[in-house]
Amino acid sequence: MQKLTHAVAAWTLLAAVHGAGAQPTLTGNEPPPAAAPAPAVYTPPTWPTPEIEKLAGLLTGSWKTSAPVAEQGSTATIDVWMHVKPIAVKGLTGTLYVEQARADAPERPYRQAFFQLYPYKDKVRLRTLEFRSPSTTGMMTGLWQVPQYFPAVEAGELIATIDIELTRSPSGYSGKTPYPYPTNLYGAVEMTSEISISPDTLVVQDRGYDATGKVVWGSGAGDSYTFKKTAAPYKADVRDNGLIVIPFRTGTGDLKVAEGNRVGVHYTGWLTSGRQFESSRPNNRPLLYNHPRGVVAGWSQSLEGATKGEVRKVIIPYELGYGVNGTPKIPPYATIIFETEIVSIDVLPKAPSAPAAPQGDQPQPK
Repeated sequence: MQKLTHAVAAWTLLAAVHGAGAQPTLTGNEPPPAAAPAPAVYTPPTWPTPEIEKLAGLLTGSWKTSAPVAEQGSTATIDVWMHVKPIAVKGLTGTLYVEQARADAPERPYRQAFFQLYPYKDKVRLRTLEFRSPSTTGMMTGLWQVPQYFPAVEAGELIATIDIELTRSPSGYSGKTPYPYPTNLYGAVEMTSEISISPDTLVVQDRGYDATGKVVWGSGAGDSYTFKKTAAPYKADVRDNGLIVIPFRTGTGDLKVAEGNRVGVHYTGWLTSGRQFESSRPNNRPLLYNHPRGVVAGWSQSLEGATKGEVRKVIIPYELGYGVNGTPKIPPYATIIFETEIVSIDVLPKAPSAPAAPQGDQPQPK
């Protein structure tokens, strides 16, 4: 069993122990479109060289730790997922989006970042790029499955952290940081990272050193974190009417969201630009409604059949949302994205039937 330690470099798992941070609320106004926008299209990044494009293909996909990782300071263990998808960043080439999460909380990734692959002399370097401010990362979660809806990201929103210099090998690539990088985390003054990449295995070693050169966090000598490429734990349901449902986490119980039930839902809503327009979470006031009344068609359709505790991300086209007119918060023709969590389902009592009219004293037709 591997131990989850204070590894905090390119492939850090540490934040998984402590959970994800709160997602900030975005502000700003969206200009209303003059007409219905064109359908969303996925545009992959450009690759500096054919070799880098091939290396990106090795990294692309879903990876899971080969063995449960022990939580820091606990006997509990967790599986960790990492999803990698080529996503363009304006002003850069060779970029891939990276999302890491505990297996028990896929909707709350503890790390969202980018890798950049670029040529350096006769080798290739992998650079890690972190968000300067996680202003849209909550909306990004899970959208690697439907990258046509991933919000635009510019180079200025990211900050480079470390480089790993890669060398070709018969099975793939391997490499390490060309020199120690400064850090002040957990008593370390510098850190290093090593990696090996093959078609189905990714092995990582991160270490932090104190001023005497002693390892104070990360993999010990001979220790590493191993990820295996495998099928993703959830899959986007893309429907013919344009509605998309990403089922992050299943719920429990036999009672499902259906007509006639009183449903409580925690939610956060975004526009495709990444701007958050509403959330029930800051004030802990879930939406209560009698399904399917009082909500847009895309909402009711996307939650049909969900059970208590179920978490879904839903993408609602304007035809199933707020239409050509929009609302004060939502522009006309807007595609909207919600993350939803079912917190309660109750069966509404049936209305009593009207008493039957007396028969004997009724006037008879002539």
